[in-house]
Amino acid sequence: MEKFDIIVRPINDPNTDVVYMPCMIETVTIDKVIADIGAKDWKKTSWFYLEFDFLPPSYFNHILACFVKEMKLWTKKDNQLCIYRNIGLFDINEEFTKVLIVCLSTNSIGMQVRQWKGEDCYSNIKDKLIDLVHSMKLRYRMNILYKKKFKCSNGIYYTTEGRVDYDTLLRSSEYNCLEHAMIHSTKEIYRSWITVC
Repeated sequence: MEKFDIIVRPINDPNTDVVYMPCMIETVTIDKVIADIGAKDWKKTSWFYLEFDFLPPSYFNHILACFVKEMKLWTKKDNQLCIYRNIGLFDINEEFTKVLIVCLSTNSIGMQVRQWKGEDCYSNIKDKLIDLVHSMKLRYRMNILYKKKFKCSNGIYYTTEGRVDYDTLLRSSEYNCLEHAMIHSTKEIYRSWITVC
């Protein structure tokens, strides 16, 4: 079952026998998870999405399992790992000041980083997601098409309103966020995901 990503063993504690089945884990909202880990007021990157024409439900579970195998899950104060149905939170630095959110929305996989301070480039994480999708397309011989899209940092992750296409974003210096009825600098939207690190 591990071979097919039906169950996954987190790398947080290599000596444990605990495994997770992504499709059977409890459902929670991102807002609750963010509040539980104390990152509500942390700085946020924009959202980066791979928006598919059609995304089979099990596809995200494979993606989540791949991330769990390669990155440490964020741990709450009660030592509970932050993996939920359609959401995973990952520790991306040793100081526990940056958390990667990977989540599923309708026909999309979205990611955002919350950080205590500063601003970094996460193009390597974005590229990891794209590489995983390509390898899964080859592995399962699925011809799944997607578009790269972005959304402002305050956007509601599960709605498509306010998302802007990668190519459209790069052709302009400003973008009109339809979700919030305000103008954003395009650099503000893409700099965390595209800038060369």
